[in-house]
Amino acid sequence: MSLELTLNKINDDVFQGNLGKARDRLHSLISTYPNELFLRDKLAAVYLKLQNPSMAGRYSYLTENK
Repeated sequence: MSLELTLNKINDDVFQGNLGKARDRLHSLISTYPNELFLRDKLAAVYLKLQNPSMAGRYSYLTENK
């Protein structure tokens, strides 16, 4: 599955409230594309929606604009 298609599915999951599924997909993408920092930002946003700020912080520490 391509990166773009998976990102579309993640956006759909977030829109439908399937945050756990979105989180799992993002973890898979990060393991496949470890240098794509925007994926970490998206995962941090999902963790914030899941009300888990400590995990959000783990994935947002590489962000330029904090």
